[in-house]
Amino acid sequence: MLAVPFLALTFAAFFRASLKWPELIPQARRSILKSRVGLREHLKVYRLALKKVDANDRARVLRCLREQNNVRDLVSCGSECQQLTELPVAVHKPVEELFAFAFGLLTKLGIRDRNYKAIYDSAEYHVCPFCGCEYFDAPVGPGGRTQSEDRRISEALDHYLPKSLYPFAAANLQNLSPMGGRCNAYKLDRDVLRDATGKRRRAFFPYANRVVSISLSPSIPFAGTDGVTPDWKIDFRPDSPECVTWDDLFNFQNRLKQDVLDSSFERWLKDFAAWFRTEYGSPPITHAKIKAALDKYAKNEAIKGLNGRDFLRALVFRMLHRHCVSKDSRLIKFLKDILTLSIPP
Repeated sequence: MLAVPFLALTFAAFFRASLKWPELIPQARRSILKSRVGLREHLKVYRLALKKVDANDRARVLRCLREQNNVRDLVSCGSECQQLTELPVAVHKPVEELFAFAFGLLTKLGIRDRNYKAIYDSAEYHVCPFCGCEYFDAPVGPGGRTQSEDRRISEALDHYLPKSLYPFAAANLQNLSPMGGRCNAYKLDRDVLRDATGKRRRAFFPYANRVVSISLSPSIPFAGTDGVTPDWKIDFRPDSPECVTWDDLFNFQNRLKQDVLDSSFERWLKDFAAWFRTEYGSPPITHAKIKAALDKYAKNEAIKGLNGRDFLRALVFRMLHRHCVSKDSRLIKFLKDILTLSIPP
């Protein structure tokens, strides 16, 4: 499913051996690509630009081509690469235009749709992997057909390493990950490999099987700005430098607090009260009963997994249960009042 595109694999050999069109294209792809005259013309322009620079600079460009496509090692700080601005000015525009054209071919050849479908079909939860809150649409439209360029409903493929800085990876599927619209809007063209000061940093590889959970246990009830909502504290487990980058790129913690936790807390308490009425309908409402109900409700919600933003509901009630176990008298009274109102006299 994921592969470095033919461009990144063959360009170095192309310029060393002076291969001509369409012989420079691997045999397995030749029948599909030899008619793409636009690609041929962009390759010519790129080749002429390389001829204008000296041998050392030419070697530097070709090395950069290989290095920028080593996405997995780059995000783990296992390797380094130069940015486009560090290369000779003569190659900037030809590189950008060639690989922008190659990225467009991923759509025209149906590669983007097939890649998205493979990802969607293999995922247990159809949500944005960068926030867990935005739902992904199914990859096919009416009649079961894969969507064409003008009617595709697949999510945007984000250039994880921004193409303005790392254009050689612009058509590399390992550098293209489906991403929800809001995450895409937060990340924009920001550099994954370096922070705002230019310091090198580690980031998650989008296609690695890494699991990071979060906890709301340190949150403080009634400490929010309205005096009712908790002051939310989000812990990453395990915490890591990659989590710092993740939070910085996608404004993850602030978005969860403002867009989900603050806005949903009251509704989730009402849902809990309605559930409590069916499970524990008869009075009295004791501390022990509240603790048992919170524990059971949190476990029931956790079973639902990463079902959109409601996955945070289980974490909220685990946090409330923890504070009730520690005999937070104000919280116990608050919950008791809510649950009492939910049970008819």
